Amino acid sequence: MLGDNQLGTEILLKEVSNIVGVLDLTQGKANSEEISDEITLLTAEIFALAAGNKQFRAACDAEALDELFSLLKSEKPEVQARVAAAAAKFASTNAKLREDLLKNKGKDTIQNIIQLLDSGLKENNSGKSDSGSVEQWAVESLSFVSLYPEIKEQITNQDISSRLVKISRTHPSLRYGIASIWMNVSAFRPRRDEVQELQQKIQQMANKEEQKEKNPLDDDDKVMVRCAKLVDSGVVSSIYDMIRDEKHRSQGLFMLAAQILASLANNQKIRGKMVQEGAMKTLIILYHGSPSGSEAPKEEPDRRAPIDGYKQTIAHAMARIAISVDPNIGYREGSISKMVPAIVSLLRSEDPLIQFEAMLALTNLVLVGEEAATLISDAKTISDIENIQFSNNEMLQRAACELMCNMVMFEPVFESYKMKDDRSNEPMLERRFKIWGAFCGSDDVATAKAASGALAMLSQDIGICKTMNEIIGVDAVFHLLEDADPDLQHRAAEVLKNMSRDETLAKEISKKGGVLPLVTVLGSSKSNGAKAAASEALDRLQKLNLIKL
Repeated sequence: MLGDNQLGTEILLKEVSNIVGVLDLTQGKANSEEISDEITLLTAEIFALAAGNKQFRAACDAEALDELFSLLKSEKPEVQARVAAAAAKFASTNAKLREDLLKNKGKDTIQNIIQLLDSGLKENNSGKSDSGSVEQWAVESLSFVSLYPEIKEQITNQDISSRLVKISRTHPSLRYGIASIWMNVSAFRPRRDEVQELQQKIQQMANKEEQKEKNPLDDDDKVMVRCAKLVDSGVVSSIYDMIRDEKHRSQGLFMLAAQILASLANNQKIRGKMVQEGAMKTLIILYHGSPSGSEAPKEEPDRRAPIDGYKQTIAHAMARIAISVDPNIGYREGSISKMVPAIVSLLRSEDPLIQFEAMLALTNLVLVGEEAATLISDAKTISDIENIQFSNNEMLQRAACELMCNMVMFEPVFESYKMKDDRSNEPMLERRFKIWGAFCGSDDVATAKAASGALAMLSQDIGICKTMNEIIGVDAVFHLLEDADPDLQHRAAEVLKNMSRDETLAKEISKKGGVLPLVTVLGSSKSNGAKAAASEALDRLQKLNLIKL
């Protein structure tokens, strides 16, 4: 059985009906308690191994199985741990075992596993020859039962994770199983839109499947609490240690770590602590590295190809953390250069939420300085962001406008708005200014603020002001002066103040009726900045004799 698990299981499949009788007979005829214990331990291990086979579980007779588990009762932790693992596996197909596991909301099951883990830790410290065996089977048992919502709650309520953190340090071979438990506990239900929900119901009806009620213990609010408790127990720093250990890490462990951190990052309240515990450093290793320790080759991404699912999971976790954490204090030197390319790749996602959160993260990172803005420009992402501005999704429009507004502050982007001598970039500028002009009239105040903010910054250059006038006219922002929002009034007044520095543009402002709205702002705006800008614009118009008293 230990030599070839599959072959051993096939043999057991043929002899399963005789196993119970043989075990009963050999235990009864054993000439010593030690031999009987050895037989019990060996039988328990065989069944714990075989129980992982779906075909074997289906072939086991329920009555014989009950008798088998009664014969395998023992006070020895080594046997108890193997029996617990077998029971956990059989519970997926055996209703009685499953009911026993979940009795008392799973508290009894978890208490038994805690005793096994503590026994294993004590045994490990004593240096016994079977050291690690109890923990191995206890972890395997927990990895199966942690699929049940009741058990997930108990794992965090009774703080098993701190014990698992200790075991992961001394037993590298158990890290995959431990990570599997954390992944199960932190997992959220898959996000589905209304169409996907309807498709699932139709599929269930077509297959005559019973529609299962959703367990409230897997509702988002419950999972959020579990995620916070996992972070408090040291899970994030433990994962960081696992991933840094080049000798014992694997691609499977990388994938589990990515999923765990992505789930934890759903909880906005714990993102700061996640960074303190090494979450961003771990995500950077996962995204750019490999289990072998070498860094993934740098290649120019195919901008038309969909992003790899594994890397999307990692990058999305990065984006969510970057939204909430102050980039000036949250990351070590060099992190931004690793984060931005990963988050930029999310703009190719077909999921609007992922695109939205990616742009929020980039908007935050651009505020750090030129490094992030340079990387976004170097990645040729500007056109992608501008394309998203045309989305039918209002939230995407807003996020794209806010990101582009921040990017305008970056000198190379600002310079790209200047008309070339040969006017070769006129079509591009016409498209850009028309976008900004249109969004200034958006019903969404945040979008209108971003658009008018971009125009206010661009209007600092008189050449850009002239191009702006050619394409959308000086009156493009007049209506914002009459808006009730003081911030919109301020932005519009700044545009007209800057335009009024040029006599031709000043005449346009006067000719198209800009004087009265400026006077209104000067007299009634709640924004001191708006009043100051309006006053300066009116002073210039008056000096040019463009105001008729």
